[in-house]
Amino acid sequence: GINAEYGGFRMLNYGDSSQGRYWIFTAEDLHEIRLYTNKSVVTVTNEQRHDKLTAAEELTMVRHYTTRMRDLCEKTLKIPERVKTSAITYFKRFFLYNSIMVHDVLAIMATCVYLACKAEETRIPAKDICAKIKGVTVDSIIEKELVVLTALKFHLTIYTPYRPLHGFILDFQEKQKISSINTDFYEKARTFVTYSILNDLSFIYPSGQIALAALSKVSKLFELGQQFQSFLTKMLANNSNATQVKENLSQIEPQLEPITIDPKVITELDKKLRSYKKPVLAPAPPIAPAKYPPVQIVTPPANSK
Repeated sequence: GINAEYGGFRMLNYGDSSQGRYWIFTAEDLHEIRLYTNKSVVTVTNEQRHDKLTAAEELTMVRHYTTRMRDLCEKTLKIPERVKTSAITYFKRFFLYNSIMVHDVLAIMATCVYLACKAEETRIPAKDICAKIKGVTVDSIIEKELVVLTALKFHLTIYTPYRPLHGFILDFQEKQKISSINTDFYEKARTFVTYSILNDLSFIYPSGQIALAALSKVSKLFELGQQFQSFLTKMLANNSNATQVKENLSQIEPQLEPITIDPKVITELDKKLRSYKKPVLAPAPPIAPAKYPPVQIVTPPANSK
């Protein structure tokens, strides 16, 4: 990653953070973990069920709910951006190692928002969150809090691309002597960053590289592509990983797009999910105190990070 000082802004060394040590994967890792998580779900009778969701279908539903979480946080609860991003990240991390077929997805969603508010010191009572999510109660959040914390390995600090994006834009404007950067430029760049929060990019690349890719993409839209390339060359001049960083940026940039899912697909998958949840699922091994529900723990494949 980028760990160099540039324009007064220092990128996070991901190797020293819980995010870099435990929550950065390859695309292959993610695929294998999701397959493993999906296969771990069994019914009490261990019968073969035709209505069981596949790993790909589970991922589709998780992405649908992350989009709903974004709308809940932005439009309904109107909570700060850092809280929204933390909540969505907690949700994605939880359902990487836990199946949507086992857990109450709305209760997990509410709990992730609640934990993000606490972690980011933003006071929103649990009852206010529950009031906006049908069927979820304060007791649901209390019941799921330790379940979610355990699945997250108690790693609550989230480094998002928004902060480095702000620093890079300021440096870009100063170093390239650009006076045409306006609110539209900045907001479009932030929109690109938000797309990365909703897909797998934040599981694969450091936040600083995602921020740089967003700046590259928006610069092209505003006909500042050449200036950005000059800026990037100067930034990476003394970086031994310059070639890899540029390759990563070329991989990230095309993925900074909105996730679109056919509503009909969601309707069918939701129907399938409800059907599968009717029977009692086999209990997962308890690792939390007895007063809390058992947690479904799925061990990742040996080659995952």
